[in-house]
Amino acid sequence: MNSNVLRPIFPILVLATQVNVSAFAVIAETMKYKVSEDETDAGGATSDAETTGIDDAAEICNPLATTPSKVIEDTEGRRRFLGPSSTWAYIQQAMSILQHCIKDQPSPQLPATSDGGAFVLDWPSTSQATPTAPLTIDRLPSLTYSLYLTDTVKFYLGPMYHLYDEDIFRQRLNDFYATGPSVEPSRSSRLWFIQYLLIMALGKALILPGSSDKRPTGCDYVLRAIELLPDVHGYYIDSILSVEILCCLSLYLQSIDHRNAAYNYIGQALRIALSQGFHRELTGASLTAKELYRHRCAWWTLYILDKRFSSLMGAPNCIQDNEITVLLPEPDHDQGDCQMFGLHVRLTRLLADVLRTVYTVTGRLKSTYVKDAQKALRKTAAVGKEFRQDCDLTTMGTAPISRASATLMLYYHQVSSF
Repeated sequence: MNSNVLRPIFPILVLATQVNVSAFAVIAETMKYKVSEDETDAGGATSDAETTGIDDAAEICNPLATTPSKVIEDTEGRRRFLGPSSTWAYIQQAMSILQHCIKDQPSPQLPATSDGGAFVLDWPSTSQATPTAPLTIDRLPSLTYSLYLTDTVKFYLGPMYHLYDEDIFRQRLNDFYATGPSVEPSRSSRLWFIQYLLIMALGKALILPGSSDKRPTGCDYVLRAIELLPDVHGYYIDSILSVEILCCLSLYLQSIDHRNAAYNYIGQALRIALSQGFHRELTGASLTAKELYRHRCAWWTLYILDKRFSSLMGAPNCIQDNEITVLLPEPDHDQGDCQMFGLHVRLTRLLADVLRTVYTVTGRLKSTYVKDAQKALRKTAAVGKEFRQDCDLTTMGTAPISRASATLMLYYHQVSSF
């Protein structure tokens, strides 16, 4: 490539290689502003335009969110929407900007991988085989191994997500094996059995290596669980259990690169939760402290997954924070787990703030953009300070770093980079 062509686009090229530094970085490259808090403090109140140096009439846009939205064809020939905040679509967006800048110069074409390309899942809707037969006891793990897999899910995911009520799940698990089942349980226990299959699948996926044929570990249990999912009416037989089930299923599907399916199922869970008032603090109706704790944990887990999956898909948020009144769960068993969970929620709320500020529908930035961005960064810095106080990320010595702490720290830097 001619060096004269490369020179003017080099700053954008650098930004394009830093995939995590998306909208803030690109916008900073396309706009010039100067903010002086000292001058503002000395001069008294100023307008938003004066504070930020941005005129309402100025055409300042986020190049990743301008309309009309672009679609491309993936390797399967299907159209794919390049969502503004989608990390999957970001490199496609960056390459599009580069190609626009270099115009007639040759540039590589990036393959648009189809959804679910990393792992193959034999979905019932496209499978050529007959529906999965009911699982007999010889195809299920033993009670001891089931308890081990349950503890595995609790150890790895418990501080970050609420996927099941531990006491209720273990009691039903023991009852299930105590009867010496030869077939799957009846319809009255169908929802719990679906949850059981998903927990077993997650547990196996966390501790066992994947197979060489691109089939994800635990997929047999997941496929059977999907076949057993109820109709809309069936979800309301036990709405909180249904929300836990759909959160668990979505998390598994997202982890194996089936992001569209994961986003769809978490959307179903959100509709169930909203229709039952999970987003509001509940009282009355003989609601016990334990039930309230489960309600809060289930809602905030759903909130975390919905916000994160929406961001990854480049889709708008379905509920605004000012519509949520439910409190964070108070410590029940483990104080440390509640701290981790609370930090996870706070980071997700920060992510929602950033997305609302940067990824507007038209791509045009308001005159308060810089001010709002600074506010979001200050909130992020405050959470970072809390991390240093509450999370053990010391790398000295031989003791391993907490998996939950490391995961949240990575998430913190991801949110900061937006």
